[in-house]
Amino acid sequence: MYTATVSKYISQLRLPIWVEHVPVGTHPERYFHDHEFSEIVLILKGQALHLVDNMSCAIKAADVLVIHSGYRHSFDKTDDLELINIIYDHKQLSIPLLDACMLPLFNFLFPHKPIENSNIAKPIISLKKKEMEDIYLLIKHLDEELKSIHTGNLFYSLTLFMEIIILMARHGSSAAYTYQPQILLGDATKFMNDNFQRNISIKELCKVAKMSERNFFRNFKNFVGCSPLDYLRKIRIQRASEILLSTDKSISEIAHECGFSDSNYFCRTFKKEMFTSPRQFRLNKLPKLKFYHDFG
Repeated sequence: MYTATVSKYISQLRLPIWVEHVPVGTHPERYFHDHEFSEIVLILKGQALHLVDNMSCAIKAADVLVIHSGYRHSFDKTDDLELINIIYDHKQLSIPLLDACMLPLFNFLFPHKPIENSNIAKPIISLKKKEMEDIYLLIKHLDEELKSIHTGNLFYSLTLFMEIIILMARHGSSAAYTYQPQILLGDATKFMNDNFQRNISIKELCKVAKMSERNFFRNFKNFVGCSPLDYLRKIRIQRASEILLSTDKSISEIAHECGFSDSNYFCRTFKKEMFTSPRQFRLNKLPKLKFYHDFG
């Protein structure tokens, strides 16, 4: 039994996404393991058995599997198997979902509740040849961009990742959810982005979103991926990281400018969110880029 960690693939200062290619004949058989991240598996060639606990499912080229943390799995009969994995931590990717929630497979990729073992064992979709080729090229491009040193490579990598998963979700979409996205939440997130320097009350946000407090909290969590207070904190940390890298302002000045009551609280919050202190972050000059942006 082996547990794979995010740190095996991704340093703390990088985007929580990685690509791993497994060539033909190199995948171990019946090597049961779990991991603390999620992975999308695209089968490129051959066939095998996917084992999840006591379940078994035949897989073949062009199948797509999604395995989340907490599931013990392995592959068997892998002699001619070739695959490529996209490793990602969906809990660290606070991406506004907008109308993506209307695609059932999108919710499988970004789950809000545990998924049954039987659904983990079997492919979520089987692509057509042209669809597989197009997605494979995008994954290769994502791999190259994640490893590049060009300015903006992390932002571009997230763009490619989103393009890959939305194409998969569209190819596998057979039905839409019966509700429409709460676009009014975009007014609330924009309000937070515009006013993060000052204290913002939940009452203000509910008024902007035209929702009761209960509905606001529930819908915000579903569509943004975190609570309103978490989102506001992350906006402030993201802005603080930009100021740290682009100015020589003091820690106290930055804390005040980004809406924190004092510099000590700012430093504790920054370290919890970015895994390093503000001072060390400035010295490294390599941001752990997280993506918090509004709907509108």
